[in-house]
Amino acid sequence: MTTFLKRHKQYIQLIHIAKSQLRIDNDVHQMNCLHFSGQRTNSTTQMTRLELANYLEHLKNLGFKPTSKKRTGNKPAGFYSPKGRGTVHDKLRSVWFEMCDAGFIHSRSEEAIFNYTWNQLKADWPEKVAVPRTLNNIPTKCIHPVINRLKKWKARCVKEAANG
Repeated sequence: MTTFLKRHKQYIQLIHIAKSQLRIDNDVHQMNCLHFSGQRTNSTTQMTRLELANYLEHLKNLGFKPTSKKRTGNKPAGFYSPKGRGTVHDKLRSVWFEMCDAGFIHSRSEEAIFNYTWNQLKADWPEKVAVPRTLNNIPTKCIHPVINRLKKWKARCVKEAANG
């Protein structure tokens, strides 16, 4: 029973995503619901799963292409830019993004920040400690020296830009 309800909700969700992507207004949407439900209802929540499937096929024929946001490639699952929580990791991101905005660094990705940080730390990393896969997995005490190096690099870049 839960699979049925889950599928039903997924159809409704996809239809509403398609409605917004195709810029279909509510009046047209309600007319489509009436058409695909055999004049029974103008709401997707009261349509059967078969009616929803037919309506979704119609939207696909109009150009809707459902895509999933599945992870691709060899990137670990943690490469995303999390919302700030005031940690030292966020301070590192902040300095990095300032340098990106100034044009000293080209990539704003979380992966680039992690790679820079890891390259600064890996020579001194204890062998018995597991290698971190994301920036947030690096201990706070290790981040402080990296922030200081990044600030010094930024100061050198600003000085060179002012002179040259």
